[in-house]
Amino acid sequence: MILFADNDILLKLTGCSLLLPFLEALTLTDADVRLTHDAKYSLVKQAQKKFVADEAARLALSTMLERVSYLEQAVEDPDGMLDLMVPIDGLDGGESLLFLAAGANVADKLATGDKRALRALCANTHVIAPVHNGLRGKVFTLESALLLLMARLGFEFVSERVCGRSIADRTLDLAYGLNRSVDHAIDCLSSEARPFIELLATPELVRPLE
Repeated sequence: MILFADNDILLKLTGCSLLLPFLEALTLTDADVRLTHDAKYSLVKQAQKKFVADEAARLALSTMLERVSYLEQAVEDPDGMLDLMVPIDGLDGGESLLFLAAGANVADKLATGDKRALRALCANTHVIAPVHNGLRGKVFTLESALLLLMARLGFEFVSERVCGRSIADRTLDLAYGLNRSVDHAIDCLSSEARPFIELLATPELVRPLE
């Protein structure tokens, strides 16, 4: 299995010291991760900006970037999906490339923190149905990744790391913190993940609406 990943989720998980546990939960290593070619440079710049006082996070990302593989621009696209995705508001070139590549092989997965891009994908299934269908059951959002980690490692472990994070995120503020319970965290994360449930790799971890 290959995990295609975008910058946002890598930065968020690294800032929470949860990237390695997430990969381990999927029985993957850095060598199984695929990034866009641009990420080799943009992630370093973003890490320097977001982790000003967190040298460990900067080092962790730098080390990872030496071990991952990168997507070439020429991804197989017999149906011309990349051209169809260009005018769709909310889908940039990097996410479009990741979506197409991750959907190409049944065993592969996608980790993305870009919910705007996922909403654009879901809203345009009539235009890019092969891309949407190719990603069914294959996606991890930041929230579904955290639900997986809590199921594997426990609420206390994940909460402690999230509360000690070095990166800002509104959803993490709402889900974790003083007087937050495991039920509160699951409800909050499930609320954010539920709109994409048909795409999620672990939909069973999302708490249904009562």
